[in-house]
Amino acid sequence: MEMLLPYLKAFAVGGAFCALGQVFIDYTKLTPARILVAYVVAGVILGGLGIYQPIIDFAGAGATVPLSGFGALLAKVEAGTLLHQGTHSTFFHSGMTGAAEIVYNHGNVIPVVLDNSITGMTGHQDNPGSGRTLQGDIAETLKIEDILAAYGYKNILIVDPQDLAAMEKAVQDALASTEPAAIIARRPCLLIKRIKHDIGKCEVDQDKCIGCKKCLSVGCPAVMVENKKAKIDPNQCVGCTVCAQVCPKSAIARKEK
Repeated sequence: MEMLLPYLKAFAVGGAFCALGQVFIDYTKLTPARILVAYVVAGVILGGLGIYQPIIDFAGAGATVPLSGFGALLAKVEAGTLLHQGTHSTFFHSGMTGAAEIVYNHGNVIPVVLDNSITGMTGHQDNPGSGRTLQGDIAETLKIEDILAAYGYKNILIVDPQDLAAMEKAVQDALASTEPAAIIARRPCLLIKRIKHDIGKCEVDQDKCIGCKKCLSVGCPAVMVENKKAKIDPNQCVGCTVCAQVCPKSAIARKEK
């Protein structure tokens, strides 16, 4: 039950947001578009007043996934600078124009491209950044960093998103940059069969684990709590070590196959 509690909280709060939206649709003359805008505005106001953060602390994704969570994020923007993220395939399909507009119009937005080397959300179709055509023929890969450089981005930071310290440093460096900056978080999708992946398994030292549940914060489905101690499901773990990096007692370690 303890393991299910965060999911129940997220479901309850996220469901409440959905139910409220349905009430507006059924009993008011507001259009769905205006309701969505209202959620964003409400999130900005509640976030600015510091009211929304406790909701996030309680419900996690149940509060961050709804548009009110996006509004609360906007309220946290410092000095007019916003990090905007998009996936590898989305960059080629529709993100390139936005990146060009940002740098051309001197926008206070830092593009963050989540480069997984494939089209992940619709079935692993190849794209101009995967190195193969839709017919499966080998093609010259268009490099995201070269495109961004051609647009005029002077500070392009390429980082492994599973290296939390490096990722945090990249974000801070980009925010502090006086020149147009962009971040490429590069890590190939594990489901790409033609790539040889570095896969291992993480294990928990039960003697070192203090049951603080810090590892649960990374949101990995392989990490759970059993008998008040952290446990990792070997059938789901791929050895990324993100959980190990947040463990305050170094109780999690990667074991090679």
